[in-house]
Amino acid sequence: MKILKSIGVLFCSIMIPYLVSGQGLEFEEGTWNEIKKLAKASDKLIFFDANTSWCGPCKWMVKNTFTDEKVGKFYKENFISYELDMEKGEGIELAKEFEIKAYPTLLFLNSDGEIVHRTTGALDAEKFLALGKIAADPEKNFAGMVKRYKNGDRSRPFIREYMSSQKEAGKSVQEVLDWYFYQLPDSELLTKENFEVINKHVNRSGHPQFVFLLENREAYENITSEKEVNDKIYNVYRSSLFNALYSNDSLQWEMKKSEVKASSIDDPDKLLAYADIYYFSRKKDWTSYVKVVDHYVTTYDTGNWQSLNAYAWQVYKNKNITDKSSLKLALSWVNRSIKLKTCYANNDTKAALLHKMGDNKGALKAATKAISIAEPSENTSETKKLISLISMQ
Repeated sequence: MKILKSIGVLFCSIMIPYLVSGQGLEFEEGTWNEIKKLAKASDKLIFFDANTSWCGPCKWMVKNTFTDEKVGKFYKENFISYELDMEKGEGIELAKEFEIKAYPTLLFLNSDGEIVHRTTGALDAEKFLALGKIAADPEKNFAGMVKRYKNGDRSRPFIREYMSSQKEAGKSVQEVLDWYFYQLPDSELLTKENFEVINKHVNRSGHPQFVFLLENREAYENITSEKEVNDKIYNVYRSSLFNALYSNDSLQWEMKKSEVKASSIDDPDKLLAYADIYYFSRKKDWTSYVKVVDHYVTTYDTGNWQSLNAYAWQVYKNKNITDKSSLKLALSWVNRSIKLKTCYANNDTKAALLHKMGDNKGALKAATKAISIAEPSENTSETKKLISLISMQ
């Protein structure tokens, strides 16, 4: 709902602000040039929510973060707030200008349209407030950090903050990271602060500092915790494996698989089985895809009703998967899901699969059950359409 509000003689005829909620974040309407003029007139920075109509995390922030009363108060006092779909109108060119590659991207700019701070991803109200406070601080925001770096500040605490700021802004920190580690003797690497640097910024299994972490695993576990070190090692191997997968380099893919197999992570075969699902999906080898999913869910995910249901639903939705053996395997997954926890979602999936398999009687029974146990908040319209379709056949 839009709420009209006067914002001064100069702009009242061209600007109409509206509220995300009665007490929440207030966004201004207008062209990008009008927003910059308003920021200059009010002597405020601009908060720019760069979003798209299909972005789930963007919608989550609208519902859960922008409605917060403290958020609304702080951002009204400190920023001119603006939101734009980056795939429509002015958003298309602005997305190029600001090099936006992920959504939501949260930008903070001065009245000349120069970025002073930025980050990506959905934030809850508390983190979004903290972000705004950093963005409003010329010593701590992205532009301030860049200025200090260009002016020659190379103190280690600052460099650690600078790398974090660069990473949040979606910038590469590789050059600074390599310099940082190069000028540190090995004895000084074994600190909690430097484990945090490795944890935040080292994501390649071949990186010298990751090798150093593996060689000094026990020492790092004593500095931080066994779980943190184990999680970091697992995440690096996982990241390296999936980077190889998406590179479409078959040799690199096989090398990383061998590397994971020989690694010290818990149950490397589980990670490899999970990666195989994405590998065959990218190759569009649907027969192999169903087989590796079946291997994964029957070996590693037997107690996860949501996962079993999700994979079965993907088989139903995939128009390229029509052979009976694949559909039967998917049906076995959703039956196991129902056995673990019967609910609307998995009974609906069962109905859809049975219909795809030509078993209208079974599909009608499953669909009817799905509707009978659905929660009031669940949308059952598609299931009702399936029932109507079967009834007319």
